[in-house]
Amino acid sequence: EVRSRLGPPASKRVDLSPILGKVRIWRYHGLRVSFDSVRAGRTVLSVSSTSKRDRTPAGVGVGSSEADVERFVRGARCMTRYGYRSCIVGSRRPGQSVTDFSIAGAGKAARVTPSRVVD
Repeated sequence: EVRSRLGPPASKRVDLSPILGKVRIWRYHGLRVSFDSVRAGRTVLSVSSTSKRDRTPAGVGVGSSEADVERFVRGARCMTRYGYRSCIVGSRRPGQSVTDFSIAGAGKAARVTPSRVVD
């Protein structure tokens, strides 16, 4: 379905995940799509965007300030974990959906990644 919607990826690679084993990564302009395996019929685990065009209904996305993420994204919790600043929406429990707004040094969202928690 991804290929029929977005066309062929600009690049593809396989990474090793300590939890899932082999994970396929497809890159498009401003998007990174991660799949749960390298076999046919794989499931999309996450879609990471660095494009300023992808926005929430409230207009929040890449380039938005951390304050705007907290103000306009219901349930957003911002924190620093392991030296990494982000705002999280959703649950980090296995099987649940979560969206991570990566906050860069300038205090603005540099990447937005909606995903499903595996472990």
